[in-house]
Amino acid sequence: MGKRYGKLIPAIRAALGQSDGSIIAKLAARGELLKLDVEGQTIELAPEALLIETTAAEGFACAEDAGYLVGLDGIDG
Repeated sequence: MGKRYGKLIPAIRAALGQSDGSIIAKLAARGELLKLDVEGQTIELAPEALLIETTAAEGFACAEDAGYLVGLDGIDG
């Protein structure tokens, strides 16, 4: 991405940080482009240009595969 967007990289990172991560993940899972407005330009990012990582909420164990996310709570029984 650096060669293509160069100086826009910090603004793209900021736009991604302000975006809804679940929507970005859904678009990527469907193979759709993510469109961002960055400094007056529309930037289109293909799923392979994105690194999507999931983390478990406190008290949960989570796993993701093939577009599915499973969460288990840590309640002792």
